[in-house]
This record gives sequence, structure tokens and C-alpha cells, in this order.
Amino acid sequence: MWKNLHAHFTEPELVELGSFIGYIAGGQRWISTLGIGHGEVLAETTVGLSPQAAQQVKARAGGAAR
Repeated sequence: MWKNLHAHFTEPELVELGSFIGYIAGGQRWISTLGIGHGEVLAETTVGLSPQAAQQVKARAGGAAR
């Protein structure tokens, strides 16, 4: 696997990729530990969403999303 990864990524890229995967996996585990379901917290926010997804959130919230 390491050889295949090196065929596509440099060493610094692999370190960054591994770090990001660890960050996301840890965050997901923490959310699971807290028993938070998808969309239960800050479901009305649009931060980090594409313009299309933000528009859908705003439409569901009656236009009040930030």
C-alpha cells in the first residue's frame, strides 16, 4: 500500500493526508461518543456549504439561516 501511495503522493502530502484523516476520524468518533445524530447540532447554519446547499438550508429554515 505504501508503494502505491508514493506513486501518487509525496512524503509531505502523505503526512498531511494522514493527519487530516486522523482529525476527521477522531472528530467522528467524538460525535458518536456524544450520541449526536446527523444534523442535530447547528443544522441551520450554512458555514462551509456550497452556495446550492446553503440555499437549500435557508429554504428549509424559512430564510433565517446564517
